[in-house]
Amino acid sequence: MDLYNKQTDLLLKIMLENSRLPYQEELAEFSHGELAILVYLRNDCSGVTSGELADALAMTLPRMSAAISGLIKKGLVYKLTDEADRRKTRIYITPAGITHVGEKEAKLRDQTANLITELGENDAREFIRISKLIHSLCKL
Repeated sequence: MDLYNKQTDLLLKIMLENSRLPYQEELAEFSHGELAILVYLRNDCSGVTSGELADALAMTLPRMSAAISGLIKKGLVYKLTDEADRRKTRIYITPAGITHVGEKEAKLRDQTANLITELGENDAREFIRISKLIHSLCKL
């Protein structure tokens, strides 16, 4: 096996291992799970339909409906009939949902700050530089 293949295998192994770390799980929840819905709703105070949410977060409508039902049961969101179009239902975040998002964001910030501290200034800058490079390369 040549050096290129060894490095490829090593990078894949490290990326897989890193994806299981607590801060990565938190990040995944922010971009793909119930937390992504809460963040979106917190930033859009006007209320949105399930379809609008599903489109905005690239989720299927059945998955979105299930997630919204779970969030309603937890008291983090609620539904109201749209006054302009009674056929539509809009979803809003509750004060408890806003608190939940804030707590999760604070936890993620703390975990990230701890990681940066442990890396030290030079390694942290290098990590950020390489992360940005990977992000830009993956967009191609």
